[in-house]
Amino acid sequence: MNKFEQQRAERKKIILTEAKKLVLERGIYDGAMSELSVRAGFSRQRLYAYYKNLDEVLADIMEELVEKSYLARIADAAEMGSPETLIRYAILAFKDLSPEVHDDLLFMNLYSVYLATNQRDGSERRPARILLFERQIVRGQEAGVFRTDKPLEELTATVSILLAGYTFHCETLSENARARMLGEEMLHRLADMVLAYLKGSPTPAR
Repeated sequence: MNKFEQQRAERKKIILTEAKKLVLERGIYDGAMSELSVRAGFSRQRLYAYYKNLDEVLADIMEELVEKSYLARIADAAEMGSPETLIRYAILAFKDLSPEVHDDLLFMNLYSVYLATNQRDGSERRPARILLFERQIVRGQEAGVFRTDKPLEELTATVSILLAGYTFHCETLSENARARMLGEEMLHRLADMVLAYLKGSPTPAR
């Protein structure tokens, strides 16, 4: 990478970092590019030299998140054990996740809702392209364990929203209540709910 490319990569990193903070603080809204230019310290003209619109910014944040975060390790987990076991293990690990990963899950939630509901120029509703647990779900479908009556993207997006909503709710609780919600018993219940959805069966009682 030459000096120009390195400088460009560094500037894009600043833009993406500030954009993610903005989304987590205020959501995804019209006019976000103007606020982003102020936060990133770029003029609107310079910002548009890197990203033409907010959709491009959000897509790059999501790509980086899927490639580099803990969520990437979930999605690319070694194929040992059953898909159910891998998914349950990943959810039980939530109690040890850093605040950054909780932020990743919240961003995924906001982004999936935005993709599913935002329409431009009368275009059809776009599905959320968030492939959390994709490999595990496909393996479960091939083994006849997980449902096949819904598109893969719908399954992965729904699971992402469930997990993001749960972790976001935990952040609104008192320290004791949050500790209980991230305790092993409650995380097993969350895993039960996710797996029941993937199997297309009623949520089991515990």
